[in-house]
Amino acid sequence: MDRSGLFDRGSWTETLEGWAKTVVAGRATLGGIPCGVILVETRLTKKFNPADPADPTSASSFVTQAGQVWFPDSARKTADALDDFHHERLPCFILANWRGFSGGMRDMYDEVLKFGASIVDNLRVYTAPVFIYIPPFGELRGGAWVVVDPVINHNGAVEMYCDPTSRGGILEASGVAEIKFRDNDVRELIRRSNPELTSIDPKKAREEENNLLPRYRDVAVRFADLHDTYVRMKAVGVVRDVIPWKDSRRIFAGKLTRKLKELEVANDLVEAKVAPTLAEAVRFIQETFRTENPTGPAWGTDDKTHLQWLEEQRGKWETVKSEKEAAPEGSIRDFLASCQSPEDIKKCFAELFKDKQFAEAAAEVLQQEAGVSSTVFED
Repeated sequence: MDRSGLFDRGSWTETLEGWAKTVVAGRATLGGIPCGVILVETRLTKKFNPADPADPTSASSFVTQAGQVWFPDSARKTADALDDFHHERLPCFILANWRGFSGGMRDMYDEVLKFGASIVDNLRVYTAPVFIYIPPFGELRGGAWVVVDPVINHNGAVEMYCDPTSRGGILEASGVAEIKFRDNDVRELIRRSNPELTSIDPKKAREEENNLLPRYRDVAVRFADLHDTYVRMKAVGVVRDVIPWKDSRRIFAGKLTRKLKELEVANDLVEAKVAPTLAEAVRFIQETFRTENPTGPAWGTDDKTHLQWLEEQRGKWETVKSEKEAAPEGSIRDFLASCQSPEDIKKCFAELFKDKQFAEAAAEVLQQEAGVSSTVFED
């Protein structure tokens, strides 16, 4: 059956198809906008290890690799894909469905930690929009969550979302229950919930505990699983919102358009020196919206409203940018009018030259209009 997916029909192109098959990387378009895509292979795959030509006793072999796990080769493939997308200035979608990194001795020898760290390094400097989405029935666990957490990126470019059927957390529910709710704790709960067991024969009481033990374990696992659901992930703020898969294409198309405009305006604010960094500019935009719309929707929850507001604010901030660009030269001319000698200029500009842009403009104005050599303030 031909089914529509998250991206535009017929736009998907996979790259490095035959290498590191537990991760799939490629490019596609969403609403006509080119994007990089990284997703996970959930099935078992086989990795081919060729024979060592320098060792006559070696032979080629196939190694089975589990799905939803980062191995050294697939971790490197992920890091390289992020690096390529970043240099191409492509927005990136990561369909995150990993249970963690492989941790065998051979994997450590093959530098799985190094390539995992490369994922963090490349995501940290990303300046185009990145959307991390935990797909239906997917899960994000352990070290896999650590390397794609939005807090890694200080530019405000990364946002995380999930499907209602997805799960997220450090340990799986069964692992949490096994550690936090051991057999002795379960038996104590059984006795506390069934006080009649204390009045019967100890042997029969033990048998009854054994019969009830599987049921209580199932309840413990279910209780631990409740902490990994979309409700809890959204409540603690690790995901911005919950997006059902059936609505993902429409919603992400709106979010992509809004995020591109948001980062475009933020870059303008950095150039105008309204904010020192891209991250500060993104925060400035969001705080300005909250100030002007105290009862409005939280940022990122109503993309149509936020996009319209960004378009309206663009003209105002472009005026601010023009004023900022014109400010240094005008202030220098006013300053020159108050100076009586080159010594006055040298003394006062010692403090003002901490701003490189101001210093360059000052040198030009001094030489053109005041006839003062730039050697006056070189030292």
